[in-house]
Amino acid sequence: MKEYPYLMYYSLLSGFLPVITSIVKFKSLQKELKVLFFYITIAFIANVLSTWLIRYTKVNLLMYHLVILIEYICVMYIIASWQVSLNVKRIFKYIFFAYIIFWLVAKTTFEPISGGYSFSVAISQTILALSAGYTLFIVLGNSSQPLLSNQRFWILLSFVIFFLGTLMPYALTAVIFKVPSESMYVLWYINWILIIISNILYTVGVLCPQTRR
Repeated sequence: MKEYPYLMYYSLLSGFLPVITSIVKFKSLQKELKVLFFYITIAFIANVLSTWLIRYTKVNLLMYHLVILIEYICVMYIIASWQVSLNVKRIFKYIFFAYIIFWLVAKTTFEPISGGYSFSVAISQTILALSAGYTLFIVLGNSSQPLLSNQRFWILLSFVIFFLGTLMPYALTAVIFKVPSESMYVLWYINWILIIISNILYTVGVLCPQTRR
């Protein structure tokens, strides 16, 4: 049985913030925010389950593979929906489906669900980080609301911070599972801190007034 630092438990508990806030405001949420609620709920459940499974030395790789795909679908859907230009929105839709096809091919060929997922997660994290960064730049330039009360600003900022910050640790998952966990705690600490920051930013975003279209 493994013992974890308090920071890990704080990162898990922080997941309650956006989940509870979204439940309270669910009826007033726009479609994209409801998709975000689904994503953060799945992420919260996956984090709790993975902590329990790893604690008892049972790593469920299938769960990790599926969460990566669900994360990509939800986040990319939100980002694509927030594009102002129809041409850019079309490009994002092509990227959306292209990665799903890539993921399906990868899972049936060179990166099966019985093994690691470092390549597919590195690709998805890169796509999501760049897409969120581009969209955040557009929001900064076009927002008709004060940024601090703009839902999209907070949520996109959270996406950029989280996906850029976790790109390296997630891309190194194949290595992480092969070395003693004690020597990789620095990567986990980074991940836990980013999860806490992201959940706080998600919560602020959900609490903001609806972004004017």
